[in-house]
Amino acid sequence: MITLPRRPQWHDDAACRDVPTEVMFPREHARYADAVAICQPCPVRQTCLESNLHEAYGVWGGTTARERRELRMGRRSLSSATPPHPAASRFPHTPAAVAS
Repeated sequence: MITLPRRPQWHDDAACRDVPTEVMFPREHARYADAVAICQPCPVRQTCLESNLHEAYGVWGGTTARERRELRMGRRSLSSATPPHPAASRFPHTPAAVAS
């Protein structure tokens, strides 16, 4: 029997909890803005980023794999990693839109 890892508890509060996986792991570079926008109002964005800093794929804590690599290399700081994204207000998967 295969035992799958449990999701961290903070994931229950994540803005992406009900978003299809393919949105947060886009195949097209142009689609990353939509995934990053979901993260902007997320109450666990910083925890998500810190927990997934070494992930090589997808959007975690409002950052792309490239941005996380820059953070690990010291080219960016965690405090500047997730500024508000211009698309955040137009994307329908934010917690406010999901709740309504």
